[in-house]
Amino acid sequence: MTNIDITDNMNERHSRTIAMDDIGRDGIKRLAAATVAVVGAGALGGAVSVALTAAGVGHLRIIDFDRVELSNLPRQTAYTTGDVGRPKVEALSERLRALNPSVILDTRFERLGTDNVADFVQGCDVVVDCTDNGATMTMVADATRDASIPCILGGVAGRQAQVMAFSHAAGVASVSYRDIFGDGSRGRAPRGIFPPAPATVAALQSARALDILLLQDRGSCPAALILDLDLATFTCRRLAL
Repeated sequence: MTNIDITDNMNERHSRTIAMDDIGRDGIKRLAAATVAVVGAGALGGAVSVALTAAGVGHLRIIDFDRVELSNLPRQTAYTTGDVGRPKVEALSERLRALNPSVILDTRFERLGTDNVADFVQGCDVVVDCTDNGATMTMVADATRDASIPCILGGVAGRQAQVMAFSHAAGVASVSYRDIFGDGSRGRAPRGIFPPAPATVAALQSARALDILLLQDRGSCPAALILDLDLATFTCRRLAL
């Protein structure tokens, strides 16, 4: 158990979470000591970062090379009209610090690539890929598998959505994104996006990340969990490996 102390402010801020029998103060300590990397600060990454910061994750590492555009705002609810033209990581940092001043942020206004992915994920407890890009998903999943770091990926097309979680636990038969989807080069066909869909996926990604951080034994996780969601029909398919 980490030596982080629960302050009066944390007690009040997280009182409804502490009241959960399977989390309590020990769970809040684990979250406060954790480091999560978020790849992408768009519709998924912005919402994931907000959710994790609000939940009490102590350290967030966020990378994105893009700036806020007006056409982002129907889906990317971490931003406002006043943020248009700003680097997403800059605007998002302000939002996160206003939400929870105790969060420690490492934001990088750069593109993630093969030259920096290993460094970016190093030392993290969980990595959440929010790029919805097949090639980047494969690269991130490969890097986290090599480092035995859990990885959670998500994507949206129209009203269709998908969330994938890979435990990458050391010493456990490992399954990763590449094993199921290949190199990711086929990806999704460009389509419009139903505005609430990214928030749905981001909530599921955040929930899975928090559950992994709260687990004492990551080896008890399925090697892979995949959820296929259809928001038009309110149906869901779940695959566990």
